[in-house]
Amino acid sequence: MGWHPQNPRVAEVGLSLVVRNGRGELERVAEALDGFADRHGLPQQDRFQLQLCLEETLMYIVERGHDDSDTQRIEVHLQVDEESRSLAIRFVDDGRELDPDSLMFQPGPDTIQEETVVDGLGLHLVRTYVDDLRYRREDGRNYLSLSKRIGI
Repeated sequence: MGWHPQNPRVAEVGLSLVVRNGRGELERVAEALDGFADRHGLPQQDRFQLQLCLEETLMYIVERGHDDSDTQRIEVHLQVDEESRSLAIRFVDDGRELDPDSLMFQPGPDTIQEETVVDGLGLHLVRTYVDDLRYRREDGRNYLSLSKRIGI
């Protein structure tokens, strides 16, 4: 299943794409996300938060789960549930196991150090914007799911 920016695979209320490492991938994700947000009438604040969540999570997966020389294949699935006014984002990849503690860690006043803040700021923002974050490792693959209420 490949993803082409001109023709992303679109379910009735979802979007699935495959992201690989390389120049231009974040721009293509942003373009697909804009179309997805337009189709669902997502408010500007939700668009901004969703864009940040996608970019930061993809960068985390690439940096922590893969060697620089690897060709990375990360599946990204977005699904809107208009009834519950929520958005589910799922990332699936076959990189190294991610560290659940770093995904769930919330810095507090007594644990904040400059390196911790800089290194974990993106994930901290993701955790701030989403309502639920779950991770599991199964059959050599990482499954990272985010859920967010949206204002549609």
